[in-house]
Amino acid sequence: MKALWREKVRISLYGSVLPVCIFAYLLFQPNVYRSEALLVASTPQNSSIGNSAVLNQLGTLAGVRGLGQSDGSSDKIRAIATLQSRQFVQSFVSKHDIAVPFMAAKPGPQQGTIVIDPAKYDLENAKWVSNSWEEGEFGPTDWEIYGEFSEIFSVSENIDTGLVTIAIEWYDPELIKQWLSWMIDDLNENAMSRELEEAKKSIDFLEKEIGETQLIEMRNVFYNLIESQTQTLVLAQVREEYAFQIIDPPVVAREPIAPQRLAVFLISLILSFSAATIFVFYRLPVLLVSRASQ
Repeated sequence: MKALWREKVRISLYGSVLPVCIFAYLLFQPNVYRSEALLVASTPQNSSIGNSAVLNQLGTLAGVRGLGQSDGSSDKIRAIATLQSRQFVQSFVSKHDIAVPFMAAKPGPQQGTIVIDPAKYDLENAKWVSNSWEEGEFGPTDWEIYGEFSEIFSVSENIDTGLVTIAIEWYDPELIKQWLSWMIDDLNENAMSRELEEAKKSIDFLEKEIGETQLIEMRNVFYNLIESQTQTLVLAQVREEYAFQIIDPPVVAREPIAPQRLAVFLISLILSFSAATIFVFYRLPVLLVSRASQ
């Protein structure tokens, strides 16, 4: 141990080089921020429950799409799948015109900011630089945009509570907060539009069936179903949070989640000093002989 203590300067020198280099490298890396929202699936409409009761009286129509047989679980699964789908992401990017600030951006000179990379997009002429993309395309393809966005966007569900968390991790905390808010609005609008379309198709179908049947009992069932679908049309247009209700809205992050500079530095410091100590320990005989010969 005394011999090792005499080599403390050598150990300190060997052990500090790598951690200092790693920390210096991390200082120049851009901060990554996270914005997230906590959601709960909206409860099914009462008309859906009424539809199921009526459909029990009419087993032959139980397989007709759009007659309110979905439950809250299937609606939530469909909403989560929609959020992660290529079609939804591409529609979202196109609707809000975020292809340029997302795909052509690079970290700005200040942490938490971005700038448009001139090697990817020409701001003056408002056009993409073709040689910055694969296959000589003028701008990223829809598939490339979806792939890049999928890397920063995540959806998770708490199995115990049923709560859903959606999050975006990126360089600009204000932008990702806005994007997340837009995504929630678009998802609810998408679910409402789909429900309205299905209800209208159901009403058209039921009205056709009424005209083709002479049985009073059947016609009464059809009228009850039309009444339920009409209620769906009315309620769908007054509910803003149609697929998900917001429990905790997205906010602008103040602290980055990455890189974890201090944690990485401390871990590298411990490992580096341990390696340096072991290295010097096995080199002690050589060092002692060399020192004795001087």
